[in-house]
Amino acid sequence: MDGLLREWEELKRLTLMSVGRLQQLSFTHAHLPLRSVRWRMHLDVVPAEHFSQGDADCGRIWSVWIDKERTSYAALRRQFIVDGTRLSQETAAHPLTLDEDSPWVRYHADQELRTTIALDVARTFPDAPSGYFQSARVQQLLCDVLFVYAKEHAALGYRQGMHEVLAPLLLAVDTDAVDVGAGEAAGFVARMVDRRFVEHDAYALFERVMRVCAEWYQAGGAREAAVVVRSRQMMAQLALVDAELARHVAALDIEPQLFGLRWLRLLFGREVHGVGAVLRLWDALLGDGAGPLRLVDWTGVALLVANRQALVQADYAGCLGTLLHLPRLARPSADTLERTPPLPPAPAGTWTPPLHMLLAPELAPVQRLAVQAAYLRAAQTADAGRLVAEQHALWAAEGWAVVGAEDESDGGHRLPSNAQRQALRIASPSPSPHSMRRVSESMARATDRLASTPPSQPASLPRSLHMDDARLGASVAARRLHRHLVTRPADGDGYAAGESDGAASDSDTASMGGARTVAVDPLTLASGDTTYGIYRWHRQAGDETAGSPGHRRGSSLGAVSDAERVQRQMAAPGAFRRHFVQERARQQGRMANVVTANFVDFIALYGHFAGEEYPSDEDESGAEDAERAPLLQRQSSVRSLQATASDGKAFFLLLKAFVGTGVLVLPRAFSNGGLAASAVTMLAVAWYAWHCMVLLGDVYLVVGGSYSDLGHRLLGRWAGRLITVSVLLAQIGFCAAYTIFVATNARDLWNTLTHCRYDLAPAVWVALQLLAYVPLAWVRRIKHFAPFAVAANAFIMVGLAYVLAFDVGELARRGVSPDVVALNTARFPLLVGTSVFAFEGVTLVIPVVDSMANKHRFPVVLTRALGVCVVAFVAIGALSYLALGDAVDAVVLVNLPPVVPTFAVQLMYSLAIMMSVPLQLFPAVRILEAAVFPRALSGKRNAGVKWRKNVFRGLVVLLVALVAVVGADRLDNFIAIIGAFSCTPLSFIYPAALHYRISTARWTRIKDVALGLVGSVILVYVTYIGIASWGSSTPSIDKCASTNP
Repeated sequence: MDGLLREWEELKRLTLMSVGRLQQLSFTHAHLPLRSVRWRMHLDVVPAEHFSQGDADCGRIWSVWIDKERTSYAALRRQFIVDGTRLSQETAAHPLTLDEDSPWVRYHADQELRTTIALDVARTFPDAPSGYFQSARVQQLLCDVLFVYAKEHAALGYRQGMHEVLAPLLLAVDTDAVDVGAGEAAGFVARMVDRRFVEHDAYALFERVMRVCAEWYQAGGAREAAVVVRSRQMMAQLALVDAELARHVAALDIEPQLFGLRWLRLLFGREVHGVGAVLRLWDALLGDGAGPLRLVDWTGVALLVANRQALVQADYAGCLGTLLHLPRLARPSADTLERTPPLPPAPAGTWTPPLHMLLAPELAPVQRLAVQAAYLRAAQTADAGRLVAEQHALWAAEGWAVVGAEDESDGGHRLPSNAQRQALRIASPSPSPHSMRRVSESMARATDRLASTPPSQPASLPRSLHMDDARLGASVAARRLHRHLVTRPADGDGYAAGESDGAASDSDTASMGGARTVAVDPLTLASGDTTYGIYRWHRQAGDETAGSPGHRRGSSLGAVSDAERVQRQMAAPGAFRRHFVQERARQQGRMANVVTANFVDFIALYGHFAGEEYPSDEDESGAEDAERAPLLQRQSSVRSLQATASDGKAFFLLLKAFVGTGVLVLPRAFSNGGLAASAVTMLAVAWYAWHCMVLLGDVYLVVGGSYSDLGHRLLGRWAGRLITVSVLLAQIGFCAAYTIFVATNARDLWNTLTHCRYDLAPAVWVALQLLAYVPLAWVRRIKHFAPFAVAANAFIMVGLAYVLAFDVGELARRGVSPDVVALNTARFPLLVGTSVFAFEGVTLVIPVVDSMANKHRFPVVLTRALGVCVVAFVAIGALSYLALGDAVDAVVLVNLPPVVPTFAVQLMYSLAIMMSVPLQLFPAVRILEAAVFPRALSGKRNAGVKWRKNVFRGLVVLLVALVAVVGADRLDNFIAIIGAFSCTPLSFIYPAALHYRISTARWTRIKDVALGLVGSVILVYVTYIGIASWGSSTPSIDKCASTNP
């Protein structure tokens, strides 16, 4: 008891009874006492603000809180933990009854849950000092706490991994516990650490931690799992401090949840080595001044930066292997720390621990990691990431060392006494830190020497690989490694013996000492990350020796057949899915690069509109379900296009994305703005669009994911939802504009052919289109639209060529119209909105970038595509305005002479636009359908569900038609509003804001802010002018106005 009081006084002396200082010392003090008491303050089990008010007030208030927590847990324990013997006495029901109302049914279900928990608990920290977690008492405590939590939180229940979150909490409570008699008048500190309530206090801590961590254990359901979102957020944060590393991991297609799931759920319990290191790391995570567990993401970022050298140089298997088996953190010497560059002061207004303590020799490696994580969170700059990476590189270069003994222990405090551990036994004496360091350094030197030695040349091998002090050649060394390290006997654990090097067999299945051998996977071994370089050297030696003269093909070091090579490749993570996708692509002949394939690929872009995959339960055929179902719950970046598109193919896809209905409304836009002002504006908007699309492509290459994912990761969940809403509004606006165009064009053609005898209102022509759009909206597979896309593009090209020919002919025959002006100040803002509308392909930027084989050439390809588009746009707009003047209609085809070629062009262009509407509507339908219908509600084999979805899709088409009816008489105003309100955020504002989050240069960030502000002004001002001038704009030409009474 006296020792406990001394620890309490020491805690008050070190912290000066200040919560703020306590939080700082949680990062930087090696042996801060009373960990369980500190953690209860951090997690608000007891109010931390009373720590500074003296023992009397603090004890009075804390005692009330502690008693309340313990009483609550005792009640839960009585409610949920039922004794079978007592139950048999209290109920007359048979224990094997199947009656659902019988308490025995619940009892047996509870026993199954307890069995599941016990299986996990038995594997908890097997290497903990003195086998603490292997004792029956401790395992019983773990099982009881986890069982009560699972019953109290039935919606979540028990999930694998929770036992490794509870274990350090229980260890901290049990370490501080003291014996207090039932009738003893102990002080409040003793009552807080009363050994009788270890289970109760551990539950209180665990329940507080799970308030933050519970969502990481939940499945995603219809929405993306929270742990997946958080893992991607961690990679987005990595991009802020180390864009190159983030880009490298993304380029390897390593989904962050593959490693982030374990990092987050276990709070890095397996990424640092030893339960003592876990306790010290959790001191920082729970004592963070920004809030408990608010540093988790940045701790992951710090781990990635710490292992930067190994990650950036690795391929897919090597990088993923490093992420799943992180090497130990280096413990630099005092001399090395003196040469380590210090961390600069953090930006004002951000919380960090004392950064100068990073270089204190007494600091444990995990504590240095926590300090670096807090610094990266505060700075969030590339310079900060570079400095942290340089520190780790220096520490690793100066001498690799294992974490010291104090990090493998209980974290600097005593374990429960032997009397309290009951039956704990130490199986074998632990190696001393000196011997562990010598073995590890020797193995590291051997690995480095092997890794740096060309396998095809005689190697100067480490002494540990010498025999009789004779230097071995690469082939002999490889054979010895193969026999003694790379393989083991299939029937036992011993090594083969009794063979000379000269007579050794090289076959994997050959007899070695009379035994068949099997290969050893180094990553499944203890310290496998340390010896991995030796295995890799052996594999490289085998690959190069395979080509040497006289080498037997059947040798384990020799050449392999295609089948054997595929078998070896299948060992890599994700190889089964990768092999299946490649084989399916080959069988479907998708390598052909013909013109039709380009159109089909363009259709595929709409399947991943804005980089998003919009799921539909009717997309897949039944025969392929098992293979085509996502391996993860939701993949936001699954692509239909492989990353093999050439620059030419990407150029074509971009060209098609930008050429649409907006081209034929540009003549009216030039009339609204004036000739000179319109040409300059088109060029300015083209440059603006090009620049922002390049920014969006850069952000995608660094962060990865769909357009909405980028917003979610870099700006928050609200930004992701806002981008999705903008995409939805833009697509509905595009479809409505297309519908108005078709209605105007079809009405003009009909009235010309019938001489206005059967003039129908524009609303009727809009309604007639529903007969085509509603059935097309029911199509589930976007590839069925490919033939329509081919025909639509051909019709559009013919129509544009005919309009240009007409303009040139009119100018040659009549000259320039006298109505042409250089600037029209009254309606100039409408020109800006229409110009933005014309460059409507921004949402296809991410799919196009993702489809390119050489993604870094996207700016060059985009420059070419936009250059062609802007020349075509200015030519059509200027020539038509010069030829027709203010008489130009909102749809320029209406101005064409009533001759047969004009009729054919009007018909073809109308059909082309009608064929494009389903494509534009497809993403909007998917977005709304995913929001309204649960993902589990499938219509694939349920006709009722399918028709409910069909009705919903029909209602979406009806909504588009209603919007089109409203804007039918003012198409130029309508297009300007759509361009300003929906397209401006997607094209200009969001890319600038996203790029701002990953940029570090001061002038680059200023430029991003300027681009975003200009886009915001366009959005507000042009939208206002479009609405304000709605009634004053000139309606479309009505050829029947003079004939109607």
